[in-house]
Amino acid sequence: MAGRRVSVAGAVLTGAQYAAALSLALGEPVTHQAVSPDMIRAAGFPGAGEVGNMLQYLIAAAPDIAQLIDFELLRELNPRLQSFDAWLAVHRDTIPR
Repeated sequence: MAGRRVSVAGAVLTGAQYAAALSLALGEPVTHQAVSPDMIRAAGFPGAGEVGNMLQYLIAAAPDIAQLIDFELLRELNPRLQSFDAWLAVHRDTIPR
């Protein structure tokens, strides 16, 4: 693996897909509400500017980042890597409601 880059992700989902999976696992409606980088920057908490900048970068780079993820290799390297649905099945009772 020397010299290789390995992205780490169990899944690449949209906000709506995460909300749908949470709704199914929790048995109650969960909705996704998009927040813009500018809204984060304006929130006023310490580091809001940096978080907003990071979100802006992630939005712009998301398609490129998703293409770099080799899920087959990740599961070969870590057979215990879980999908979001599998993780939810184990941890749904620990999610605050």
